[in-house]
Amino acid sequence: MGFAVWAAENTNWILRESYFLTGSRSLAEDAAQNAFEKIFKAWPDDEKRNTIQQSRGYVSAIIRNAHSDYHKVPSRSNRNEQALDATENILTGGAGDPESLVPSVREAILNALDETESQMVYLVHYEGHSIGKAGAMIGLEAQQPYRVHARALKKLKIYLEGSEEEG
Repeated sequence: MGFAVWAAENTNWILRESYFLTGSRSLAEDAAQNAFEKIFKAWPDDEKRNTIQQSRGYVSAIIRNAHSDYHKVPSRSNRNEQALDATENILTGGAGDPESLVPSVREAILNALDETESQMVYLVHYEGHSIGKAGAMIGLEAQQPYRVHARALKKLKIYLEGSEEEG
């Protein structure tokens, strides 16, 4: 049996397990997606594939581990939630749409950030995705999204502080 067939047959069960673990549909979908990614990476190994196919307990452990890995860093970002909300208001002048960017911030994003950092700022602050989800959309893994986001905000702050001193 191929991975696609196995995944199709077990999607509902994995989503239910994930929901039971997280208590939230959106978190369950994230946990299930991360679990499927881990299972897909393990699939080529015959021994792991056989264990996955025969043991729901093993798959449940993968789901728990995937959920745990996904949420290791967000606790740090939760402490900064108010700061991120304030940053969004500063970036958009309170309007919440990219066209309403304060001109100096738009210039800072274009000049101070690389493409990945710019994408991260856009996805998090304008489309409203979580940092982890934005990172997944860009193709970052594990803790990288949080580092990229923090680095982008730091670069923006430095750039904007420098432009205030000039202006």
